Amino acid sequence: MTRDITSGPVRFTLEVKPIPDRIATVRVFVGAVARQMGCSEEDAEDARLAASEACAVAMVGSDAQSGSLSVTAERTDHAVRFTIARRPPQGSDPGAPGPTTSDPPPGLAEVVPGGLDVVRALFADTETVADSSGAAAVSFGVPATPEIRS
Repeated sequence: MTRDITSGPVRFTLEVKPIPDRIATVRVFVGAVARQMGCSEEDAEDARLAASEACAVAMVGSDAQSGSLSVTAERTDHAVRFTIARRPPQGSDPGAPGPTTSDPPPGLAEVVPGGLDVVRALFADTETVADSSGAAAVSFGVPATPEIRS
């Protein structure tokens, strides 16, 4: 059974600790959401791989296990947009200035060049951004049909 998307965005979010064991949880979430939101099986598998790579990049750094990884999937007209963000620990400085358009999101500047090559090879619209909370994020769109499975 399917239903047509007619009102407002459809959005799912998963938040996990930034430890390697949780990448499997992210992969299951991304694959299930992609399929449910109308992506082909092949594109869902590509999304799972891209999410794994984005999580690995997000976990790079000296304070690798603090904070959380947030994975958001939002349905647009013909795609599912996944955003994977590295969020700082709760209680960190809320008054710190946010990113500007000329600054890379905090946390992505020290990533080894080429760290997102696999994600970019799978999804040409891959970008590094700051999510709604100002956290460093990787975002990519996965093609989808205009119907959601229910």
